[in-house]
Amino acid sequence: MNDALLLEVARANYGYHVDEHLRELVQIRDTGDVPVPIPWEPVEVLRLTSYARPDDTQYNQLLGIDRMGSHTMRAFACACLLTEATNPLGRDHSDSVEYYLIGLIESAMVLGPDVEYGLIRFLAWGIDHLDTYEDRAPFAYALLVGAACRDRNEYPEELLGKLVDWVLWESARHHRLFNHADWPEFAAWALGQSLSWYSSKLWCSLSHRMLDCASSVGLPDVKVKLEYLAAQVLAAM
Repeated sequence: MNDALLLEVARANYGYHVDEHLRELVQIRDTGDVPVPIPWEPVEVLRLTSYARPDDTQYNQLLGIDRMGSHTMRAFACACLLTEATNPLGRDHSDSVEYYLIGLIESAMVLGPDVEYGLIRFLAWGIDHLDTYEDRAPFAYALLVGAACRDRNEYPEELLGKLVDWVLWESARHHRLFNHADWPEFAAWALGQSLSWYSSKLWCSLSHRMLDCASSVGLPDVKVKLEYLAAQVLAAM
């Protein structure tokens, strides 16, 4: 996140109080610490940047930046806002958590493997700080897809199996499905129903990606669960 991109974030509110916004943004970038709650300067420009359309050529031309720079700005903004959302002392972002998460995931997928790896670590940290299943469900599914598509030296199949079981357990726990004879299947269905339909394009894209990655998994039980979970999410969309 270079100085030029940070300045564009600071200018997001029509250039209003740009110096104050920029000072706080530089502090966040340089220290890696997101204040909680985030002050008005810069939370307002972070919110506006999270609504950006990085794949819109006209939008990028208006700002004078390229597509990768635009995605970098959105990823930064969404990561800051999600960091606050996972802290009980932060503002109430309950109606926006999945929206910020979608922006972060979409931009990370464009920015490449190193950023995607950082996303997986962020999701693993963040989900432990979320209280409601409605917020935890998209974090858990995105984390699973990311891990399933990484190199097997990083995420061996045995670990991947534990991860998919944990995602299913999360869903079963929330929907009280453990007493059902087919709880893994119903947990997969319930997870798909928990993801917002307005985000269907992203969830479908991630599910197809996981299906592709699951085809190379050697452990039959893990492969079947990954494929079934992805299929249930696709069916829900």
